[in-house]
Amino acid sequence: MIQQTMEEIIMEPEIHLKSLGLALAGSEREKAKEQLKKLMKEKCDLIESVEPCTDSQCALSMVSKSGAGMLLISGTGSCCQLINPDGVARQCGGWGNILGDEGSAYWISYKAIKIIFDHEDGLVKSSHDIAYIKKAVNVYFEIEDKMSLMDIFYSKFDIRKVAGFCVEVAKGATEVKDGLCLYVFDEAGRYLAKHITAQLPSVSEEMLSASGGLQVVCVGSVFKSWDLLRKGFIDVLQGYSEKGKLKEISLLRLTQSVAIGAAFHGARTVNQILPIEYDKNYSVFLNMKF
Repeated sequence: MIQQTMEEIIMEPEIHLKSLGLALAGSEREKAKEQLKKLMKEKCDLIESVEPCTDSQCALSMVSKSGAGMLLISGTGSCCQLINPDGVARQCGGWGNILGDEGSAYWISYKAIKIIFDHEDGLVKSSHDIAYIKKAVNVYFEIEDKMSLMDIFYSKFDIRKVAGFCVEVAKGATEVKDGLCLYVFDEAGRYLAKHITAQLPSVSEEMLSASGGLQVVCVGSVFKSWDLLRKGFIDVLQGYSEKGKLKEISLLRLTQSVAIGAAFHGARTVNQILPIEYDKNYSVFLNMKF
């Protein structure tokens, strides 16, 4: 696909692309990265240099010249990536739907459904009425009883299908103010904030004392429901701030494509620095001082 695109936009065969930056999940694995670079050079002879980089690297390169910062992801899954100014990186979460993904769309769906099972089994009684969620589950998954969920969660498991139920939970919270829906999103907000506080002991003083405080780039569809996450999220941050480590924090939302970050990394491999206007690549949707 890349070779075909190159042939279409570069009509003269003697003209080559100096470098290509690629935003690809898994690029932090050095062996896989080198294999991809080798393959690309073999298949795409119009490109002189290929630089695969992670989604985190690309996103953070859009808001900081150094590429340092914190990225909080909550889409189908969840993860928090930290890259300090010295290049040292640390991850919290991102271990998949069985071992992690707290606060993600999948987790929100799973949590809401699990509460139904626990309540009806008498294992853990819900303090909120389960009627709305129970009906929403049956309609969304096109089932008549909860036993049918066995296929959906096991033999015919589709993580994106399950994660998609998060939209129905959000509707219940925003449109009818259902208590259980509101509770699950509040819990999701708390878990997402805990991803940040888990990273704080490793964050450099330079990042903590920057203008606007610690800058956290937030990406993923779950943040479209920020109003539902907000209270639980802030409660956790305020509780942690009492320990004195966190003085100020800003949550950022990207307003441009991460392709800009990929292009930045690609250019840097051939000693070119792109003239990026960083403040035009994001908006601040929360700033808090403690």
